[in-house]
Order: sequence, then C-alpha cells, then structure tokens
Amino acid sequence: MLGRRRLFAAGGGLALVPGAVSANSWQAAADREMTLVVPFSPGGSTDVAARLLGRKFADLGLRLVVMNRSGGSGVEGAGYVARQSPTGHVLLSATPTAMLFVAARQNTGFTYQDFTPIALWSSAAFAFVVRTDSPIGTMRDLLDTARTRRGVFTIGSTGSGGEYQYLIDQVFQEAGTTINYIGYRGGGDVATAVAGGHVEAGYVSVAGSGQLVRDGQLRYLAHTSEASERLGAFPNVPHVSAFGSRQQQVAFNALMSPRGLPDGLRDALAAAVQEATKDPTFVTAHENMGMVVRYMGPAELLAYLERLQQTVIPGYRDWRPA
Repeated sequence: MLGRRRLFAAGGGLALVPGAVSANSWQAAADREMTLVVPFSPGGSTDVAARLLGRKFADLGLRLVVMNRSGGSGVEGAGYVARQSPTGHVLLSATPTAMLFVAARQNTGFTYQDFTPIALWSSAAFAFVVRTDSPIGTMRDLLDTARTRRGVFTIGSTGSGGEYQYLIDQVFQEAGTTINYIGYRGGGDVATAVAGGHVEAGYVSVAGSGQLVRDGQLRYLAHTSEASERLGAFPNVPHVSAFGSRQQQVAFNALMSPRGLPDGLRDALAAAVQEATKDPTFVTAHENMGMVVRYMGPAELLAYLERLQQTVIPGYRDWRPA
C-alpha cells in the first residue's frame, strides 16, 4: 500500500486535519436564502455532489437552492458568481477546471483570487479503463502496449487540450512513449466509445463510468485520485503510482463566494460543510459515485489553491498537446 506522504507529494495535495467548529455554528447562515451555482449541466457528477450538499444543508436548517449555469467548461457559471455581491446569497460549486486550468491558458475574466474560499467537501476520482474482454489486463500492460505501438495506440477522454489530456500525456511521457489521443464532448461519450471498441482505452471519471464497470462492460486498470490511494466503491483498483507514475488528477468540489464574503458568514458556511462531511450517509452517497469525501476549511482551501497554482498549473500552462 502507498505511503500517504508519497501519495500527496507529487500532486501538491495536503494532508488534512479538519478545523474545529462549535456545535450548530452554521446557524449564523440560516437567515438567508442561498443559490448554489453549478457551472455544468444537470446530472453530471459536479451537479449531483452539489445537490447532495444542498440536501444536507436543508437537514441543518439552511436554505440552499442549486442552479445550473453551464458553458465554456465552467467559465460561464464561475464568471457569473464572480460578478455578484459577496452577501452569501449567491455561491459557487467550484471545480478546478475553470478556476485553475482554463484560467491558466485564456482570459476568463477571473482567477481563484476573485473568490472567497469557504470549504472543500469532496474530490472526484478518474481512472484508466478498457473493455472487459480487452487483452490488456493491467496498467502495466497498457503502458507496455503503448510503448510497443508508440503514437498509434488510441485512448479517449473528455475534451482536447484540457487537464485530462494533459495528465494522460504526462503518464505516458513518464513511461517513455506517446499515444493517439481522441477527445470527446463528455465522459459518457468516452465510456460508450470504449465499450463499443471505438478506442482501445479511456480515461474517465469513476462517477460517470462506475455503472458500466459494475455491469461488466468495462474494467478499471488504475486510478489517479490525489485524495486517496483507495476508492471506496472500487477498493481493488490500484493507484497509478503503483506503476511508477507521479501523476494525480486534481478534481475537487468546493464551496466558494464572490470575494469579500464576511468572515463570520464564511465560517458559518464552512461549519455546515464540515458537518455534512461527518454524515455517513453523505459520505456513502459520494463513495458510490466514485468520489472521496474530505474536508478543507477556508485557510486550508486557500493554501491548497495557492499550492496548485505554484506546482501544477505552470506545467499545464507551458504544455502543448502533441
């Protein structure tokens, strides 16, 4: 099993110790109706995770309504929130796609510094996957096959030129080879393409492909979570570090506000998020989607974002897809 220090060192993650909060301290946020903007379409893993948080907030007596505002890989929704007043009435279900990766390579009109970090509650896991009947039995086989068929072996994932292609490229560069990357519009399209034999392997979110694995159509080879070496729903799937890779996929769900949110309200909302992460039902619901529940409060989350900006983003900014 991997050592925790080794797992977190490569991707810039933090070993986390939840901050203490007083009982029911989230009630300071109970005097307002809040809208949580999800910058992606309904039904995806980000949307489902946000709605799980919304339901837990309701259990705590907080009024939180989820609103989807998709477009531009999350830029439309994040930009909308950045332009709102920091009153706590409009919040963002933030992911690293628009917040860090897209903002690193184009002018989005905002950066993570235009938001007040409140709390992180979970991270999505991604994995390399093949058809169940594929002759590729392990991640080692996948790397060896890619070396044998350098630049020809096909792997599909979401989008072109984004953080998923970047991670795949880094994994195979470490192995001394390249692949023929095929970009798809969404994770569901990738899983379908692998199941249908249109590409030889895929790199997909566990949330979006887990059912096909359970149904016996696909098989995971290795995952890239930066949050955990073991996945709750698929504990036998190894981490890529077991095969010599230093790569980890940054994929978090975090609650953020337009910059300037009062400290008292920020801390109240953070306390509610922390309380949610203690709920076994909340944890299990995320694990069933292939997510890892973990808590970061305001200070930890800000430090984490700054570390990613310093360690992961420079390489992505300078990378050019083959």
